[in-house]
Amino acid sequence: MPPPHQGRIVHPPLLGAHAVVACSDCHAESLHHEVPTTCSGCHEEDRPDPHDPGACSDCHSQLSWDVEDIDHSFFPLTLGHAAPTCDDCHGSEPFEAASPVCSTCHTRPADHFAGACDDCHDTRDWDADFDHDPFFPTPHEGVSACESCHVTGDYAVFSCIDCHEHRQGEMDDEHDDVGDYQWTSAACLDCHPNGEEDD
Repeated sequence: MPPPHQGRIVHPPLLGAHAVVACSDCHAESLHHEVPTTCSGCHEEDRPDPHDPGACSDCHSQLSWDVEDIDHSFFPLTLGHAAPTCDDCHGSEPFEAASPVCSTCHTRPADHFAGACDDCHDTRDWDADFDHDPFFPTPHEGVSACESCHVTGDYAVFSCIDCHEHRQGEMDDEHDDVGDYQWTSAACLDCHPNGEEDD
């Protein structure tokens, strides 16, 4: 009498679309015929020309040929990035690597702040959503427009002395007991980081 396991097939689990194919679709010669264990071993002819040269599993799963199941967590396609097709960022097949740097796809307007895009923007929309409070609390004295303090259009440069209605002579007199006093915006911020007289 044969051992109890004889005649049983030990097989890796067949998942997704592989679970519904007939044995003979893969084991054409006999049920003991070994089949490839890589996607291209069976599906190389299904790869259109031209096609992305990467691994099949980079874009496809065992569920279907559709690429909607791609794990794009390395660059989340959220909000404003949720609508584009693969072609919008990667070009037509074969897909090319796309840079995660915003300026690869998006052009800055002239006279724009030179910092990183994500200093002020996120994927919701183009409106700036900059947390200004760690640098200087806003709004200040009712002013919240960027251009009110960043008068040159360069957001790395700010002005305190162009906005406040006082003359340098008056401020010089008021600060005559302050060591290293200077009539500069940087000096104003050093002594008044919260925009208050008593900072």
